[in-house]
Amino acid sequence: MAAIVRMSEFPAASAAEPADALLAVRGAGNVRLTVAQLLALAGAAPPGLVSVLGCRHTPVDKSDTTVAETALYTLVIPGNTLGPNDSLRVSFRATYPNSAVTKTMRLRLGGTLFYARTESTQAAYAGQVLISNRNALNSQIGGFNNAGNVLGSSGSNHLTGAVDLAAEQALTFTMAWGTAGSGSSLFTLESILVEHLRAPA
Repeated sequence: MAAIVRMSEFPAASAAEPADALLAVRGAGNVRLTVAQLLALAGAAPPGLVSVLGCRHTPVDKSDTTVAETALYTLVIPGNTLGPNDSLRVSFRATYPNSAVTKTMRLRLGGTLFYARTESTQAAYAGQVLISNRNALNSQIGGFNNAGNVLGSSGSNHLTGAVDLAAEQALTFTMAWGTAGSGSSLFTLESILVEHLRAPA
């Protein structure tokens, strides 16, 4: 039988080992478990924990050859990942030509719009959106529809939805050009991070 290692017996993490290896169990071999693995073994994550569900920090382009709304990032969220008062926090950065042609960014969950922003004569954008369950898995409040500020006042109301998060749903970041061009203009999603914010117990 494997012996439980006391905290004082934990070897320091080396460059070849993940810094979040928290538990070592010694038997015939040496087994190390990460935070994510411990949570998976426990069958549930503790309340109040923030975890990363997905991310991509390599650029993805969309040319102006078409005005069709196109997904530049998709994350499939398994059913019952979020609790009835949990939230998704999506942070993203984009760059694009400083021109009069509009560039519309949208964030959808289960096909429902929870954020939209149209830019034109700027060169870069950084945004952060919260999508929160409202004491149920099928009722959410999200961001603004084409607001000037991600955080702050807006002439538009908060977008809401009734997406069933007891079932698997896809979170998508999309982009659409206002006018088609020669294909030489590029909108680039530079980075995106999706976090799960668990509500306190």
